[in-house]
Amino acid sequence: GEPVTALQVSSNGYVRLDGGAATGYANTGIPSATDPNGFIAALWDDLNPGAGGSVWVRTVGSAGNRQFVADWLNVPQYSASGSAATFEIVLDEATGAATLQYQDVVFGNATYDYGLSATSGIENPAGSAGTQVSYSTASLANLTAKRCTNNNTPAPPAITTTSLSDGTTGTFYSAQVQAVGGQSPYTFSLTGSLPSGLSLSSSGAITGTPSSTGTSS
Repeated sequence: GEPVTALQVSSNGYVRLDGGAATGYANTGIPSATDPNGFIAALWDDLNPGAGGSVWVRTVGSAGNRQFVADWLNVPQYSASGSAATFEIVLDEATGAATLQYQDVVFGNATYDYGLSATSGIENPAGSAGTQVSYSTASLANLTAKRCTNNNTPAPPAITTTSLSDGTTGTFYSAQVQAVGGQSPYTFSLTGSLPSGLSLSSSGAITGTPSSTGTSS
């Protein structure tokens, strides 16, 4: 739910949003105040693309519905010999979701296979909150994916002002309509009627000098 203007792709299986280095190789649990913070990790481990494989990024789709893809292709673990891992992170512009996709998480060494020495999940920039998908457990599997979405959708807005105080003809009047839920600031509009001389602003203020008597809704 927050804008990001910069992203760094780490050789060690994660992307870091905005500032700070993306060179950390010793994975931690989520959340952790230890640097790096503000990251999305698919398979944060001590990886070694210098020994084989590749890391690449690509943006696909059109504005408003783009996807940013970071892919680690056949990248070996630094201390393991044998096969290598292939996985990717897909960031969706339209929904804000992050999808962690695993084609192959077997390094050919039981100490590192299936995420046993890795971290997977999302952490906020302060390192104070996040979603831990996996931490140093063999809980990831080939040909699977994890989709992380923002579940903090606000409740629909609702007007809480059910009645207003009476006014006096010829005397200036002022009242404020209140609402909760949704995302402020609110924009108010009139569906009923007001006495002559009164008007409703877009911020919910009813002001003016009434020139007639009666009941309005």
